[in-house]
Amino acid sequence: MAEPQAVPVYVYHDYPPYIAEDGRDLSHALIDALNERATGRYHFELKLLPRRRVDRLIASPDWRGVVAWVNPAWLKPSAERLQWSPPLLRDTDLWVTLRERPLSREQIEKQGGYRLGSLLGHRYAELERKRTAVPIQRFDTPSMESLARMLMAGRVDVITMPALTEDWLAEQWPQWRAQVVTLPRGEPYPRLLLSNSADPMLAAYLAGVAQALYRDPRWPSLEP
Repeated sequence: MAEPQAVPVYVYHDYPPYIAEDGRDLSHALIDALNERATGRYHFELKLLPRRRVDRLIASPDWRGVVAWVNPAWLKPSAERLQWSPPLLRDTDLWVTLRERPLSREQIEKQGGYRLGSLLGHRYAELERKRTAVPIQRFDTPSMESLARMLMAGRVDVITMPALTEDWLAEQWPQWRAQVVTLPRGEPYPRLLLSNSADPMLAAYLAGVAQALYRDPRWPSLEP
């Protein structure tokens, strides 16, 4: 019997619920689901990789593996020659401010004059496209948890995070939603799997798993 094909699954979203210290996160749940359904054809292995290295990886025409939790809009122009699965789940981005010092979306995106807590190396297209009336002070931190703590300590005025991350924080930190206000930042979007279009058999397998998970009412629950 042939050995299963090893397939790396790259994740650059290194924060909950996509990655968590205890391993009870969506990425490990995804790996389990992929391996359970593979019936010996594939063996999927989780690999954390920074976004810039993911960009370099998929720029190579003969790259191998899967990138999880991504969207074609984020990976142009490479997106056109990649194979995309159906949606795994839907997410949306939020602005988060302190309840005692709330900011409106217009203040955040047009007026400026506040302290923005941001993830190191991340870009915020709407703030770059539209120059705010008053400059924004940006304070970078390497992790989503430290970003949330900066906001709660009053060291910044606004941060941004995915809605699923905000849900995770609300479950982990009972005081979180008593202290913050959230605002929508853009439209909801799907998160997908991508692979190299040169491997249609892998792409077909990923599509089937993605469809099955999306229809499963237990997904993306992290309950044991």
